[in-house]
Amino acid sequence: MALAHERGPADAVTVMWELVRAQMHEPIDDQPFELGIRAADAAYAEPRLRELFPYTSHWVLCFSRCTGSPHTFDVPCIGYLLPEWRYQVRWPGWEDIDRLVLGEADTAEEAVALVVANLPEGCSAAVAGTRDDL
Repeated sequence: MALAHERGPADAVTVMWELVRAQMHEPIDDQPFELGIRAADAAYAEPRLRELFPYTSHWVLCFSRCTGSPHTFDVPCIGYLLPEWRYQVRWPGWEDIDRLVLGEADTAEEAVALVVANLPEGCSAAVAGTRDDL
């Protein structure tokens, strides 16, 4: 990952997508996490999200407009509702989670569409640095 960062933000994003997608294929309690796999694949298939820096937090799929930490918190994340096997799209953060929820979706594609519909104005490819550098 360090080498990717040295090559620039586009390489860092590419490598991180590979890592996130591989992580979603790691079994939880000996079972593949199908919701996570579908979310990562659907998000990667969306060009506007594929150029953002992906990361996970407690298996929630998050996106940042910068490649460093602290990440931006202005792009919605895709979480999961279990045992309902649905998606929950919400703003990043853990305080007052109910206030942060944008909506729920039955499919990964619907969740991705909700994320895209709530991208900040002018959102484009992730840049090098942290949210403090934007």
